[in-house]
This record gives sequence, C-alpha cells and structure tokens, in this order.
Amino acid sequence: MAHERLQSSDEVTDEDTLVDLRRGDALERQAIETARATSIAGSNATSTSRRSSRDASARPLRTIRGGVEYDPFVQRAAAIIGSAIFLVIAPGTLAVYVPWYLTHWHFAPPLFPIARVLGAALIVAGLPILLDSFARFALQGLGTPAPVMPPERLVVTGLYRYVRNPMYVAVTALIAGQGLLFGSVTVLAYGAIVWAGFFLFVVAYEEPALGEQFGDEYKRYRANVRRWLPRITPWRG
Repeated sequence: MAHERLQSSDEVTDEDTLVDLRRGDALERQAIETARATSIAGSNATSTSRRSSRDASARPLRTIRGGVEYDPFVQRAAAIIGSAIFLVIAPGTLAVYVPWYLTHWHFAPPLFPIARVLGAALIVAGLPILLDSFARFALQGLGTPAPVMPPERLVVTGLYRYVRNPMYVAVTALIAGQGLLFGSVTVLAYGAIVWAGFFLFVVAYEEPALGEQFGDEYKRYRANVRRWLPRITPWRG
C-alpha cells in the first residue's frame, strides 16, 4: 500500500515538472516572438526616419538673411505677394494717383499736334514694360523692387538685357504719356521731378548696393548695359 502511494506521488511530481517545462517553453517562445516583433518595428521606424531625413535633405532650400532657410516655393510666393503690394503702392501712386489728382484725366487742349498720339504710345509701351519688370523681380530674382526685400539673384533677362532700369523708364514714360495725352504741363513737370528722384536714388543707393551684393556679376552687367538709354541689341552675358 505504501509502495503504491509513493509511486502515485512520483507520477504527480513528474506531471508537475512536465507542465512547468511546457510552460517555460511557451514563455520562452513568447519572449522570442516579442523580441523579434520589437526588432522589426524598430527597423521599420529607423528606415522611415532615414527616408524622412533623406527626403528633407533632398528638398532644396535657400538661405536668406539671418541664416534662416526657406523652401523656394515659399520664397517665390512671398516675392510675388511683396512685388504686387509694392506695385500698387509705389508705381500706383507715382504713375496713376498723382497724374489723376493733377488732371482728373480731363483732356485739355493738346500741347502740339501729335501730342496725344505720342502720349498714348508712351502709355501703351510703358505699362507692359512695368509689369514685366515686376514679374521678373519676383519669379527670377526671388525678391521685390523694394529695398526692404531686394532680389536674391541679379535679374539680367527680358528688357533688362537692353537697359538697366526698365522699371524707372516705364514709370517715367507712363507719367510723361499722361501729360502729353491730357495736355498737362504740370504732369510733365512732375514727371521730370520723378525722373530726377529716380536718377539720384539709382546713383546714390541702388548701384552701390547691387555692386556690393552681386560683385563682379553686376560690374560686368553694368559695363555692358546702359543705365537709361536702351541697347539696340540685347546683351547676352
């Protein structure tokens, strides 16, 4: 009887040991699977991080003032908006509001026989020149004509291949054209004052600033393209 009890006790112990071993194997397999899943997840995260890093580094950036970097799309959008605002404020005031204020766009007797025709021709020619110049500042120069946000690149395309200051020439032409069209000597005198202001601004500030910013590139451009009188053929520097 005692022998049967001892044998039964041994069998129970063996069964408990077998259960413990199986439980241990199951826990070990679960730990291995968990470690494997964690490793795969970490590898995927690392791969994603590296891919994001490569994408970020591949995205073209442009350094502006103060070492701050902007995406070219953002910079171009800012240049377009800034140029549009400056177009309304500066040429809009000089070439539209002031001539209107002086004449109210009422026709006086012509100053000479073909004055109106000549005035209309100056207006028709000056407006697209002005708009083209502003567009090139924003899209190619990535800046505005305003000194507070100058272009990052020297603009030497389009009408800038013929004359260095097509924008100022266009504004002067618009003012003079209105003076001739509406028969106003006052507007013509105002146009002469505006041109004198442009001349002083270009000589005293703009040209030295461009020379400092663009160095030899601007010196070469300045040596081949005149300030006010257009070239007959475009400069292809």
